[in-house]
Amino acid sequence: IPIQIDWLDKTGSVVSSTQTVIPLGTRVPVSEGNTVPGGILPENLVILRVPGPDPGGAEQIRVSPMATFAA
Repeated sequence: IPIQIDWLDKTGSVVSSTQTVIPLGTRVPVSEGNTVPGGILPENLVILRVPGPDPGGAEQIRVSPMATFAA
């Protein structure tokens, strides 16, 4: 699932943004340093590690799905 992540300051202004993909239904390493791939099912927890602003630079985070279109 493609998503946009926005970090917001206390006034709601965007401090930093990035885009990434939540890899549902794909085979990925289950945890950092784990070389055995595992599946992520839609009902399971997903942890994303993405670069964000400096610590203290944001008060809130907003995660929004990005539009996708079937070919």
